Amino acid sequence: ALVDRPPHTVMHGDAHPGNLYFRDGQAGLLDWQAVRRGHPGRGLAYTMVTSMTAESRRECQRDLLDVYRGALAAAGGPELDRDGL
Repeated sequence: ALVDRPPHTVMHGDAHPGNLYFRDGQAGLLDWQAVRRGHPGRGLAYTMVTSMTAESRRECQRDLLDVYRGALAAAGGPELDRDGL
């Protein structure tokens, strides 16, 4: 499967709204016991499925993919196109 092939990044493994916190305008993640290495698309898909309705995902998917791709590249991660996610 595409999500099993490189590139790989460090993944939180359980990024959903219950594991998010916000402080001073910044977001962070709690509960790092499921951390692992994997394709960035796997973590993004998990977060979107556990955080959004199917309708919301359809409406926002393109924008979210673009924001995620930009943030990933800006943080030193791989530069992926939408199909690569």
